[in-house]
Amino acid sequence: MIINKQSRKTYKLGSPLLDSAGRPDLSSFHAVRSICHLVNSSRGDEIDPEKILRAGELYGLGMLEKIYRLILKKQAGEGDTLSEKGIRRILPDSGDERQLRELTELVNREFPAEPDGPRETHELLADLILLRLSNENPAAERVRELIDDTQLTRNSAYAGRYRAFHGPHGFY
Repeated sequence: MIINKQSRKTYKLGSPLLDSAGRPDLSSFHAVRSICHLVNSSRGDEIDPEKILRAGELYGLGMLEKIYRLILKKQAGEGDTLSEKGIRRILPDSGDERQLRELTELVNREFPAEPDGPRETHELLADLILLRLSNENPAAERVRELIDDTQLTRNSAYAGRYRAFHGPHGFY
């Protein structure tokens, strides 16, 4: 799960809670609780109880993403890591280089990798697949603000890659 730039700024989320790609360590219950505390305390005392970010839910979504990542590796025919070749097996219609460059620039603007700079293309594409799955998951409603991909969905390159991934023989 990668957290968007606006949420990082609003809730003061950064190192050590997020890695250089903007992903929280959702397998660490301490990190999850810290993120929930920062988000909920920033929202104030008048927060609607239905909108409180709960550590158990965020932790569960993190575990679900780990499972999705393992499935991606399996579908890509990869071992312990995902390569660009493996991701292109999953997304055979991944567009031309210009579209990929535009998408990369957009993602690095909305979900920047810090401080190490941009992610490798295959890491970025894997993150986008997982981001899209998280945004479609009704159980992720309380974290939607942190992972909102609205700016990306307005970009045809992102939408096209996702459609190719989600096709009749796609991920699920």
